[in-house]
Amino acid sequence: MTRLTSEIVKSIPQRLNDYDKELKNKIKCTLRELAFTAVEGDIKRKPDINNAIAGVVPMTFGEGVIPGFSYAVSSIISHIGMESFVTENRDITGIEEAIDRGANILFIADDLRFIALNILSGKYVDNADATALGYSTALEIAAGGLQGKKVLVIGAGKVGKRLVGYLKIKKAKILLVDKDFSKASMLEGPSILAYRSIEEAIKETNLIINASPATIKDDWINSETVLSAPGVPLGVSKRGIEKLDTRLIHDPLQIGVAVMAVKSASL
Repeated sequence: MTRLTSEIVKSIPQRLNDYDKELKNKIKCTLRELAFTAVEGDIKRKPDINNAIAGVVPMTFGEGVIPGFSYAVSSIISHIGMESFVTENRDITGIEEAIDRGANILFIADDLRFIALNILSGKYVDNADATALGYSTALEIAAGGLQGKKVLVIGAGKVGKRLVGYLKIKKAKILLVDKDFSKASMLEGPSILAYRSIEEAIKETNLIINASPATIKDDWINSETVLSAPGVPLGVSKRGIEKLDTRLIHDPLQIGVAVMAVKSASL
């Protein structure tokens, strides 16, 4: 996963109510509603978080704990209505503490993976998968459906590959770009066409999901462009953000974590 910084995550807990208002203005639903809509469409049944208790365990592997990360994750989970807490201990001792305190879902992350593990079912949700599901659903809502519509996916990495899978389910026509063209071309199929450049592909559609650090140039943005952007940092200039206005869906952590929570509780 993208390694976040303390500067990025520290304001998330205090801004969750404002973030809900922003989402309402953009796609007519709150973070909780978006997560439930995404997961219900994926598992084909109504999600249930009522009996879930999430223990967020700080992990010191790799480059170590990101200050504020665990608290931000727990705050997002609590915000959507699931019981959550951050353990006082870290690593294996933290996992032990979480279980002793009644957690049935563990949120754990290192430099490479961020997962929500349901210890009752033995199944887990990866943040890359949850992020792809959440952002593809947000774009679907914003666009009034994706069936038969062209969607440009920028990036064929962990999130990008999963986006392609979810967009296929939504019956979109996928235009795929990656700086390594071979990665994009390997995914080509009946509803997937690989392009060598963003500039070439973006002429074909106004619906974009940017799952990469690539920059969306100002002159590529028009009055009908909708950008769903899980990539961190956001590759849009201040002027580009102003041009997109309510047609920009982006956050560093909220959508991915909310979908992880709802989906992990439903496994």
